[in-house]
Amino acid sequence: MDPAVKAAGIRQILAAGIRQGLRRRIRVRTYPEVSAGHTALLFAMLAKAFQLNS
Repeated sequence: MDPAVKAAGIRQILAAGIRQGLRRRIRVRTYPEVSAGHTALLFAMLAKAFQLNS
């Protein structure tokens, strides 16, 4: 896989994850620790997936 394509894909997924996280964070503003934990989990899963792919 072309590194440039891979980088673009990673950026897209991260941007989508951040947008999703922000939307969720706004929705669960009363439970910031749940939202933060969920966002951290999301990024951990993404990082693991990219390590497997590389």
